[in-house]
Amino acid sequence: KHWGRKTKWGYPLRHIFKRTEPSLFKKDFESQNLNTTIYNLRVTPNALYQMDEKGSFDDYIMRTPPEDLRSNAGEKMRDLMWWYMENPEC
Repeated sequence: KHWGRKTKWGYPLRHIFKRTEPSLFKKDFESQNLNTTIYNLRVTPNALYQMDEKGSFDDYIMRTPPEDLRSNAGEKMRDLMWWYMENPEC
């Protein structure tokens, strides 16, 4: 096993390789386009800053390109928002 083996510096490998986890927050967001509240959505601090810059949660979802959004849930919400914009009678 690699956990107990020492490296050439004399430290076990478990002390060298630290696992980092992304910082995520669970937040509730009101969506005017979806006419609902999205509960416990996991977002990064960068997403929160972008929402502040764009103005709202809906603007962030609609205006952010998919390669910057990097979220399947965000893509599904965007598609649903476009559907509601095209079909306002529903």
